[in-house]
Amino acid sequence: LNKKKQERFFEFNVVACRQNKKITQIKGIARDITERKWAEKALTDVLGRFEAIVEYTPFVAIQSFDKNGCIYHWNPVSEKLYGIGRKDVLEKPFHKLFLEKQEAKRFKKDLRQIFEEGLPLEARECAIITANGEMRWGLSSMFPVWEGKHCLEAIRMEVDITGRKKMENKLEYLSIHD
Repeated sequence: LNKKKQERFFEFNVVACRQNKKITQIKGIARDITERKWAEKALTDVLGRFEAIVEYTPFVAIQSFDKNGCIYHWNPVSEKLYGIGRKDVLEKPFHKLFLEKQEAKRFKKDLRQIFEEGLPLEARECAIITANGEMRWGLSSMFPVWEGKHCLEAIRMEVDITGRKKMENKLEYLSIHD
């Protein structure tokens, strides 16, 4: 502790000097690494809060992808919406698992736009196919995550609108077949 009762952190490097196979001296250096430790803790705290937001956000499926559409992150709401666990989808291409031909084509085009132009996409409706083959609807948007001038990944946030789409279809049917 320093005079202000603040904890300090030090890194020590010590070397034993030998002469005739006997240690004759011990030399060392100590560096104050307190600021680095505080910065590491702050970063860990921020990452923990971010992870908690993603993991515990209710009703919003959150996924992230590389430039090829392979899944990097899959939160619990994604597991529920798509009917498949995180371990079974990580590093696999999203568009091959859950999208039909036209939607897959649009998804790949959207990814190219995000990674090449670095612009977020407006929210849009998308038909998805769950792991058990059920068709559902999502309202989703994607945006880039940057590190310097490089897009690291695309984040997709999605809300299940299947109930609303079913109701719209029922109302449309009733309006025609009255």
